[in-house]
Amino acid sequence: MASAQHSTNIHIALDLLAELTGTQPHITTGDCGLTISAVVDDRLTAHWQRLVDVLELGSSYGMTTTATSSRVWLRFAPGDQPRP
Repeated sequence: MASAQHSTNIHIALDLLAELTGTQPHITTGDCGLTISAVVDDRLTAHWQRLVDVLELGSSYGMTTTATSSRVWLRFAPGDQPRP
């Protein structure tokens, strides 16, 4: 069960990524927890430090790049302690 702070951090991350990208982030859930991702474009890279601050709300984060696009992601793993 997620703590109240954990749930709050998830909602904050969703809201801030939507604000930074202008679209709703993609959400997936599974055994590894809840993952939020967003496409990296010029709008997002213009606010890179704000993006990193959002990503650090998760228990882990990163960037996945393919031949056609790049996505940033943050994961909220079950049982992980939320960051303050």
